Amino acid sequence: MYDRSKIIITAHCAARMRQRGYRLADVQVVERLGTPSRDGLVLLEKDIKPELERLAKERKLIRNERVAAQNLSSGQGADKERNIARQIQQLRRLAGTFIPVKNGHALSIYRPSARRLKYQLRGRRRTRHKHLRR
Repeated sequence: MYDRSKIIITAHCAARMRQRGYRLADVQVVERLGTPSRDGLVLLEKDIKPELERLAKERKLIRNERVAAQNLSSGQGADKERNIARQIQQLRRLAGTFIPVKNGHALSIYRPSARRLKYQLRGRRRTRHKHLRR
């Protein structure tokens, strides 16, 4: 089981992050919101749902304030709304991300297939059947 202390990014993980388009901020989001599994952290839809709802409410409040003030085009409210929209987009993009962690070090980062994700969440390895030769 993964320990929720600060993750240390290995050189291999940094290379995979560059190859797969992940940023350091993405790793921090997965670390903050992700579900611990036996082999690391996985960011599931159920993990991001409460955060998406919170951000949507906050965005709606900002929009209502801007409409009430009749300041629809620019200003601090528009900047806050764009920032929230970016956060929502980032969360949706990161859904399904898995970070294998060993001894506090992130080994890699990727989005596993549904089958592999199922085995990671159940905490066991997928068995491979060896056929007997005669």
